[in-house]
Amino acid sequence: MKRNPLSGAGKVYAFSLKHTCFSKGWLVSTLTMMAFLIIGIPLICGIIVAAASSDEKKSDHQITKVAVVDETPGSADYSTLSAHGYSDVTYLTADSVEDAAEQLKDQASGVILRVTMADANYAVTVYLPEDTDVSRSKASSYASFVTEHFNELLMQKANLDTETVQMLTQHISTDTAELKHEGGENPDEDEDSLTQVMEMLIPFLIMMLVYMMVIFYGQSMSNSVMLEKTSKLMETMLTAVHPAALLTGKLFATATAAVLQILVWMVSALIGTLGGAIILLKMVVSGGLDSLPGTGTTPPGMDAAMEEIMQGNGMALHPAGLLPALLMLALGFLLYLSLSGLAGALAAKTEDLNKTNIIFVFVLLGSMMLCMNFNGGSEDSILSQAAWLNYFPFTSLLLVPGKMLMGSITAGTAILSLVIMALSVALFVWIAAVVYKLLVLYRGAPPSPASLIQMLKENRSRKGE
Repeated sequence: MKRNPLSGAGKVYAFSLKHTCFSKGWLVSTLTMMAFLIIGIPLICGIIVAAASSDEKKSDHQITKVAVVDETPGSADYSTLSAHGYSDVTYLTADSVEDAAEQLKDQASGVILRVTMADANYAVTVYLPEDTDVSRSKASSYASFVTEHFNELLMQKANLDTETVQMLTQHISTDTAELKHEGGENPDEDEDSLTQVMEMLIPFLIMMLVYMMVIFYGQSMSNSVMLEKTSKLMETMLTAVHPAALLTGKLFATATAAVLQILVWMVSALIGTLGGAIILLKMVVSGGLDSLPGTGTTPPGMDAAMEEIMQGNGMALHPAGLLPALLMLALGFLLYLSLSGLAGALAAKTEDLNKTNIIFVFVLLGSMMLCMNFNGGSEDSILSQAAWLNYFPFTSLLLVPGKMLMGSITAGTAILSLVIMALSVALFVWIAAVVYKLLVLYRGAPPSPASLIQMLKENRSRKGE
């Protein structure tokens, strides 16, 4: 009975995975990056906090006293500004700038707030007294804060009641949407700006991630296949295991090692980011940062924008597309690894890899160029919207996973793309296995494409006889 060509692939997979994960290079790169992410990120955040705290202690003070010189008609209680920020500030009333300077004498954390009117326009100016240690940047931030909430003071000057003031100061959310008229009005198709940004950014980031993975692990795959050919036990292995089983087991082992390494790095990055966030949060709570939401010094409109983002408006990710996207990434990664395995099968020695690796590098770079949108035109995206790219296996890997996550691809297109990708993986693994078997004992220069095609034809004709 004819032997199954994939018989023994499991044993090859287990051996190759163990050999890869316990190799010195894999362990050093994995553990080094893991240590950097877990320790380095909090350490960098700690250095930033320490430097900021040192500068704060040396030459900068928080504003705690404000002498108000209001030279405009009407009266207003400036202490009501504390409800919006700078809650530790004590407000003093002064008749003139000279009087304010006298009140703030020997005060290291005081500033003078002068309100004037010229040509029916209000002007807000913050002065730094001689004895103050408050920096110009903090004074400027405070001036922006007062300007942002100055309308509330004007309402007090107009003697409006509390209910009217609250109504006039209510937060107004703004959005920009597009109304499409295709067989009627479709308001549900409106997209906000954040969604549009994500629809361009997420597929592009996934494409770059895949590119880096293929470049890094593809080299490892081709090098591993080439070195195995030079082993003295090669003839013995071929009598026990079919070349297809050898290549398939090695391919899946390389892919598994890559996924494990990336998962370790992702978890390490999450731990390091959480540690860094805790350190930075302590700085924010202690008042060490001036330009974060809630400190009262946020640029105008920033608090509203942050509120919109935190409320989740514009979240366009579709959880239903996560598993298909991961499956597409896995199959596409195997496809490019099979190409790198083919490159390794063509090489007889290390020097030849520089020539044979051009195969998968050229295919990868060419696919990436096809996915980019260089014509501009009506396409408001950095990625090409050509439909055929969703079905061509080498480009669908770069585009389709992101579209699945964003929900911008139909179920039929996604399924067909997955089927084509799976068939392509099987085809290229088999081609790589056949080439591997034909050239396993070959020690000459890498054959040209024409010679390789002729060898495959002769091999097929011999099997048919």
